[in-house]
Amino acid sequence: MMAGMKRHFYWKNELISQSPLINLDNKSFLYGESIFTTFLMSCGKLSFLNWHLERLQKGAEVFLFATSQEAALLKTLFEKFLVQLENFSFSSSFQRIRVSCYRDPENFQALKLWAEIEEKDQGDFFINDSLEHLRVQSLKFALSESERASDWRGADYKVMGNYAQLFHCRHQVQARGFDDVLFCNSENSVYELSTSNLCVFENGEFIFPLSKHLLVNGIQQRFLKESLGSQFPIVERPIDLDYLFGRPLAVLSLNCVKGLGLIEEIDGKAINYDQQFDNVLKLFKEKYKSSYKNLRLWKNN
Repeated sequence: MMAGMKRHFYWKNELISQSPLINLDNKSFLYGESIFTTFLMSCGKLSFLNWHLERLQKGAEVFLFATSQEAALLKTLFEKFLVQLENFSFSSSFQRIRVSCYRDPENFQALKLWAEIEEKDQGDFFINDSLEHLRVQSLKFALSESERASDWRGADYKVMGNYAQLFHCRHQVQARGFDDVLFCNSENSVYELSTSNLCVFENGEFIFPLSKHLLVNGIQQRFLKESLGSQFPIVERPIDLDYLFGRPLAVLSLNCVKGLGLIEEIDGKAINYDQQFDNVLKLFKEKYKSSYKNLRLWKNN
């Protein structure tokens, strides 16, 4: 965490600014037995909340074996958390929020929510204070053949315990001067980033990796497909690593918090960027900004 940035926690239905005390027999923390979603609050606005709630409900049903009644209860728990956000005074305009759902060993295994809220600088994010400028990062990636730690993963939800190996790989490549890691399987196909989806734009169509690996359907990826899918073909097929070099195209990183990034090189080898994507990027930015106009404004900081 950057110097001067603050962290807050939602624990036992209260938003606090100190780390909570956690019982050591809580398996959701010991073994990562929880599902989660991460989103951005910018200038008091929260985006794609329904999609994030759907992700939590799906994960609760599949991974935490929640009944349909328990999954429905998550909506009430989620809304109570949002009310806490509305009434809390933050010192910055941007907050990265990770909400997790787990079974509480102290309360008859009832479903509970906890959250970590990290205040961030404007420069860390895709969108700025005025919501008028969308910042697209140029990224440098390194390759890895590592995968998630477990097969207990699903396309529509995220399990906390599956991210240890991904973070380990990312820390390794960041120590070597790269921004993130790009996963490549034994068949030389690239398919995912550590916490982001991969996408390629070429000849007027978006190409998403089709892989034997079960890929997470990210929120930013879903927004791109739904906002631009009527204007540009959406294709799913294996993406060979060698395919990314030599021809003009745009290789994209899609993340709900960091937004859309352009991958400019992989393992030191440059991507031949397709300048035609500039016009597509302008259209994407307009769609993204329009989505913010109808969001609930929690608080002006």
